[in-house]
Amino acid sequence: TMGATGVINVNNAALVQNGGVLTANTGDNDYFNLGTTAGGYGYYSLANGAMTTTRLNAGFAAGAFGVWDLLSGGTATLNTWLIGGRNAGATGAYNIAGGTLNYTGAVNRAGTWGTGRTEFNVGLDAGSGNVGGTLNLNTANFSFMSSGDGVSIQIGRAHV
Repeated sequence: TMGATGVINVNNAALVQNGGVLTANTGDNDYFNLGTTAGGYGYYSLANGAMTTTRLNAGFAAGAFGVWDLLSGGTATLNTWLIGGRNAGATGAYNIAGGTLNYTGAVNRAGTWGTGRTEFNVGLDAGSGNVGGTLNLNTANFSFMSSGDGVSIQIGRAHV
């Protein structure tokens, strides 16, 4: 568990969580970031454990690439923003293959905030029992947004 000053930056590295609890809930700010330097790469996977944060950025810096995998037995709770492609040429990919994402905040937004690209893939079959998944949305206040190169949403094998 991280306190109010904790920041998780995963750059040119992978953070693999298989069990346990990770809490990086530090207010509405950029405190959990994947791919944090220009051209960098960040990867995070969650299986058989829990993660809670307010804002998650995949593909944060210009030209960076960030990937977030939510696998079987993993439960993630986000309170406000699920952002990909934060800056020019950046790409963020969010994959749910067997885990559960609870998106709980009063105002929920997911997608591209900046000029990059975001991909959401829900219900994938990643092998080894990592298949399906659940996306729970606060639908009264949820929206997908795109201010950059666009948002791709794939649920199961059908494009929406």
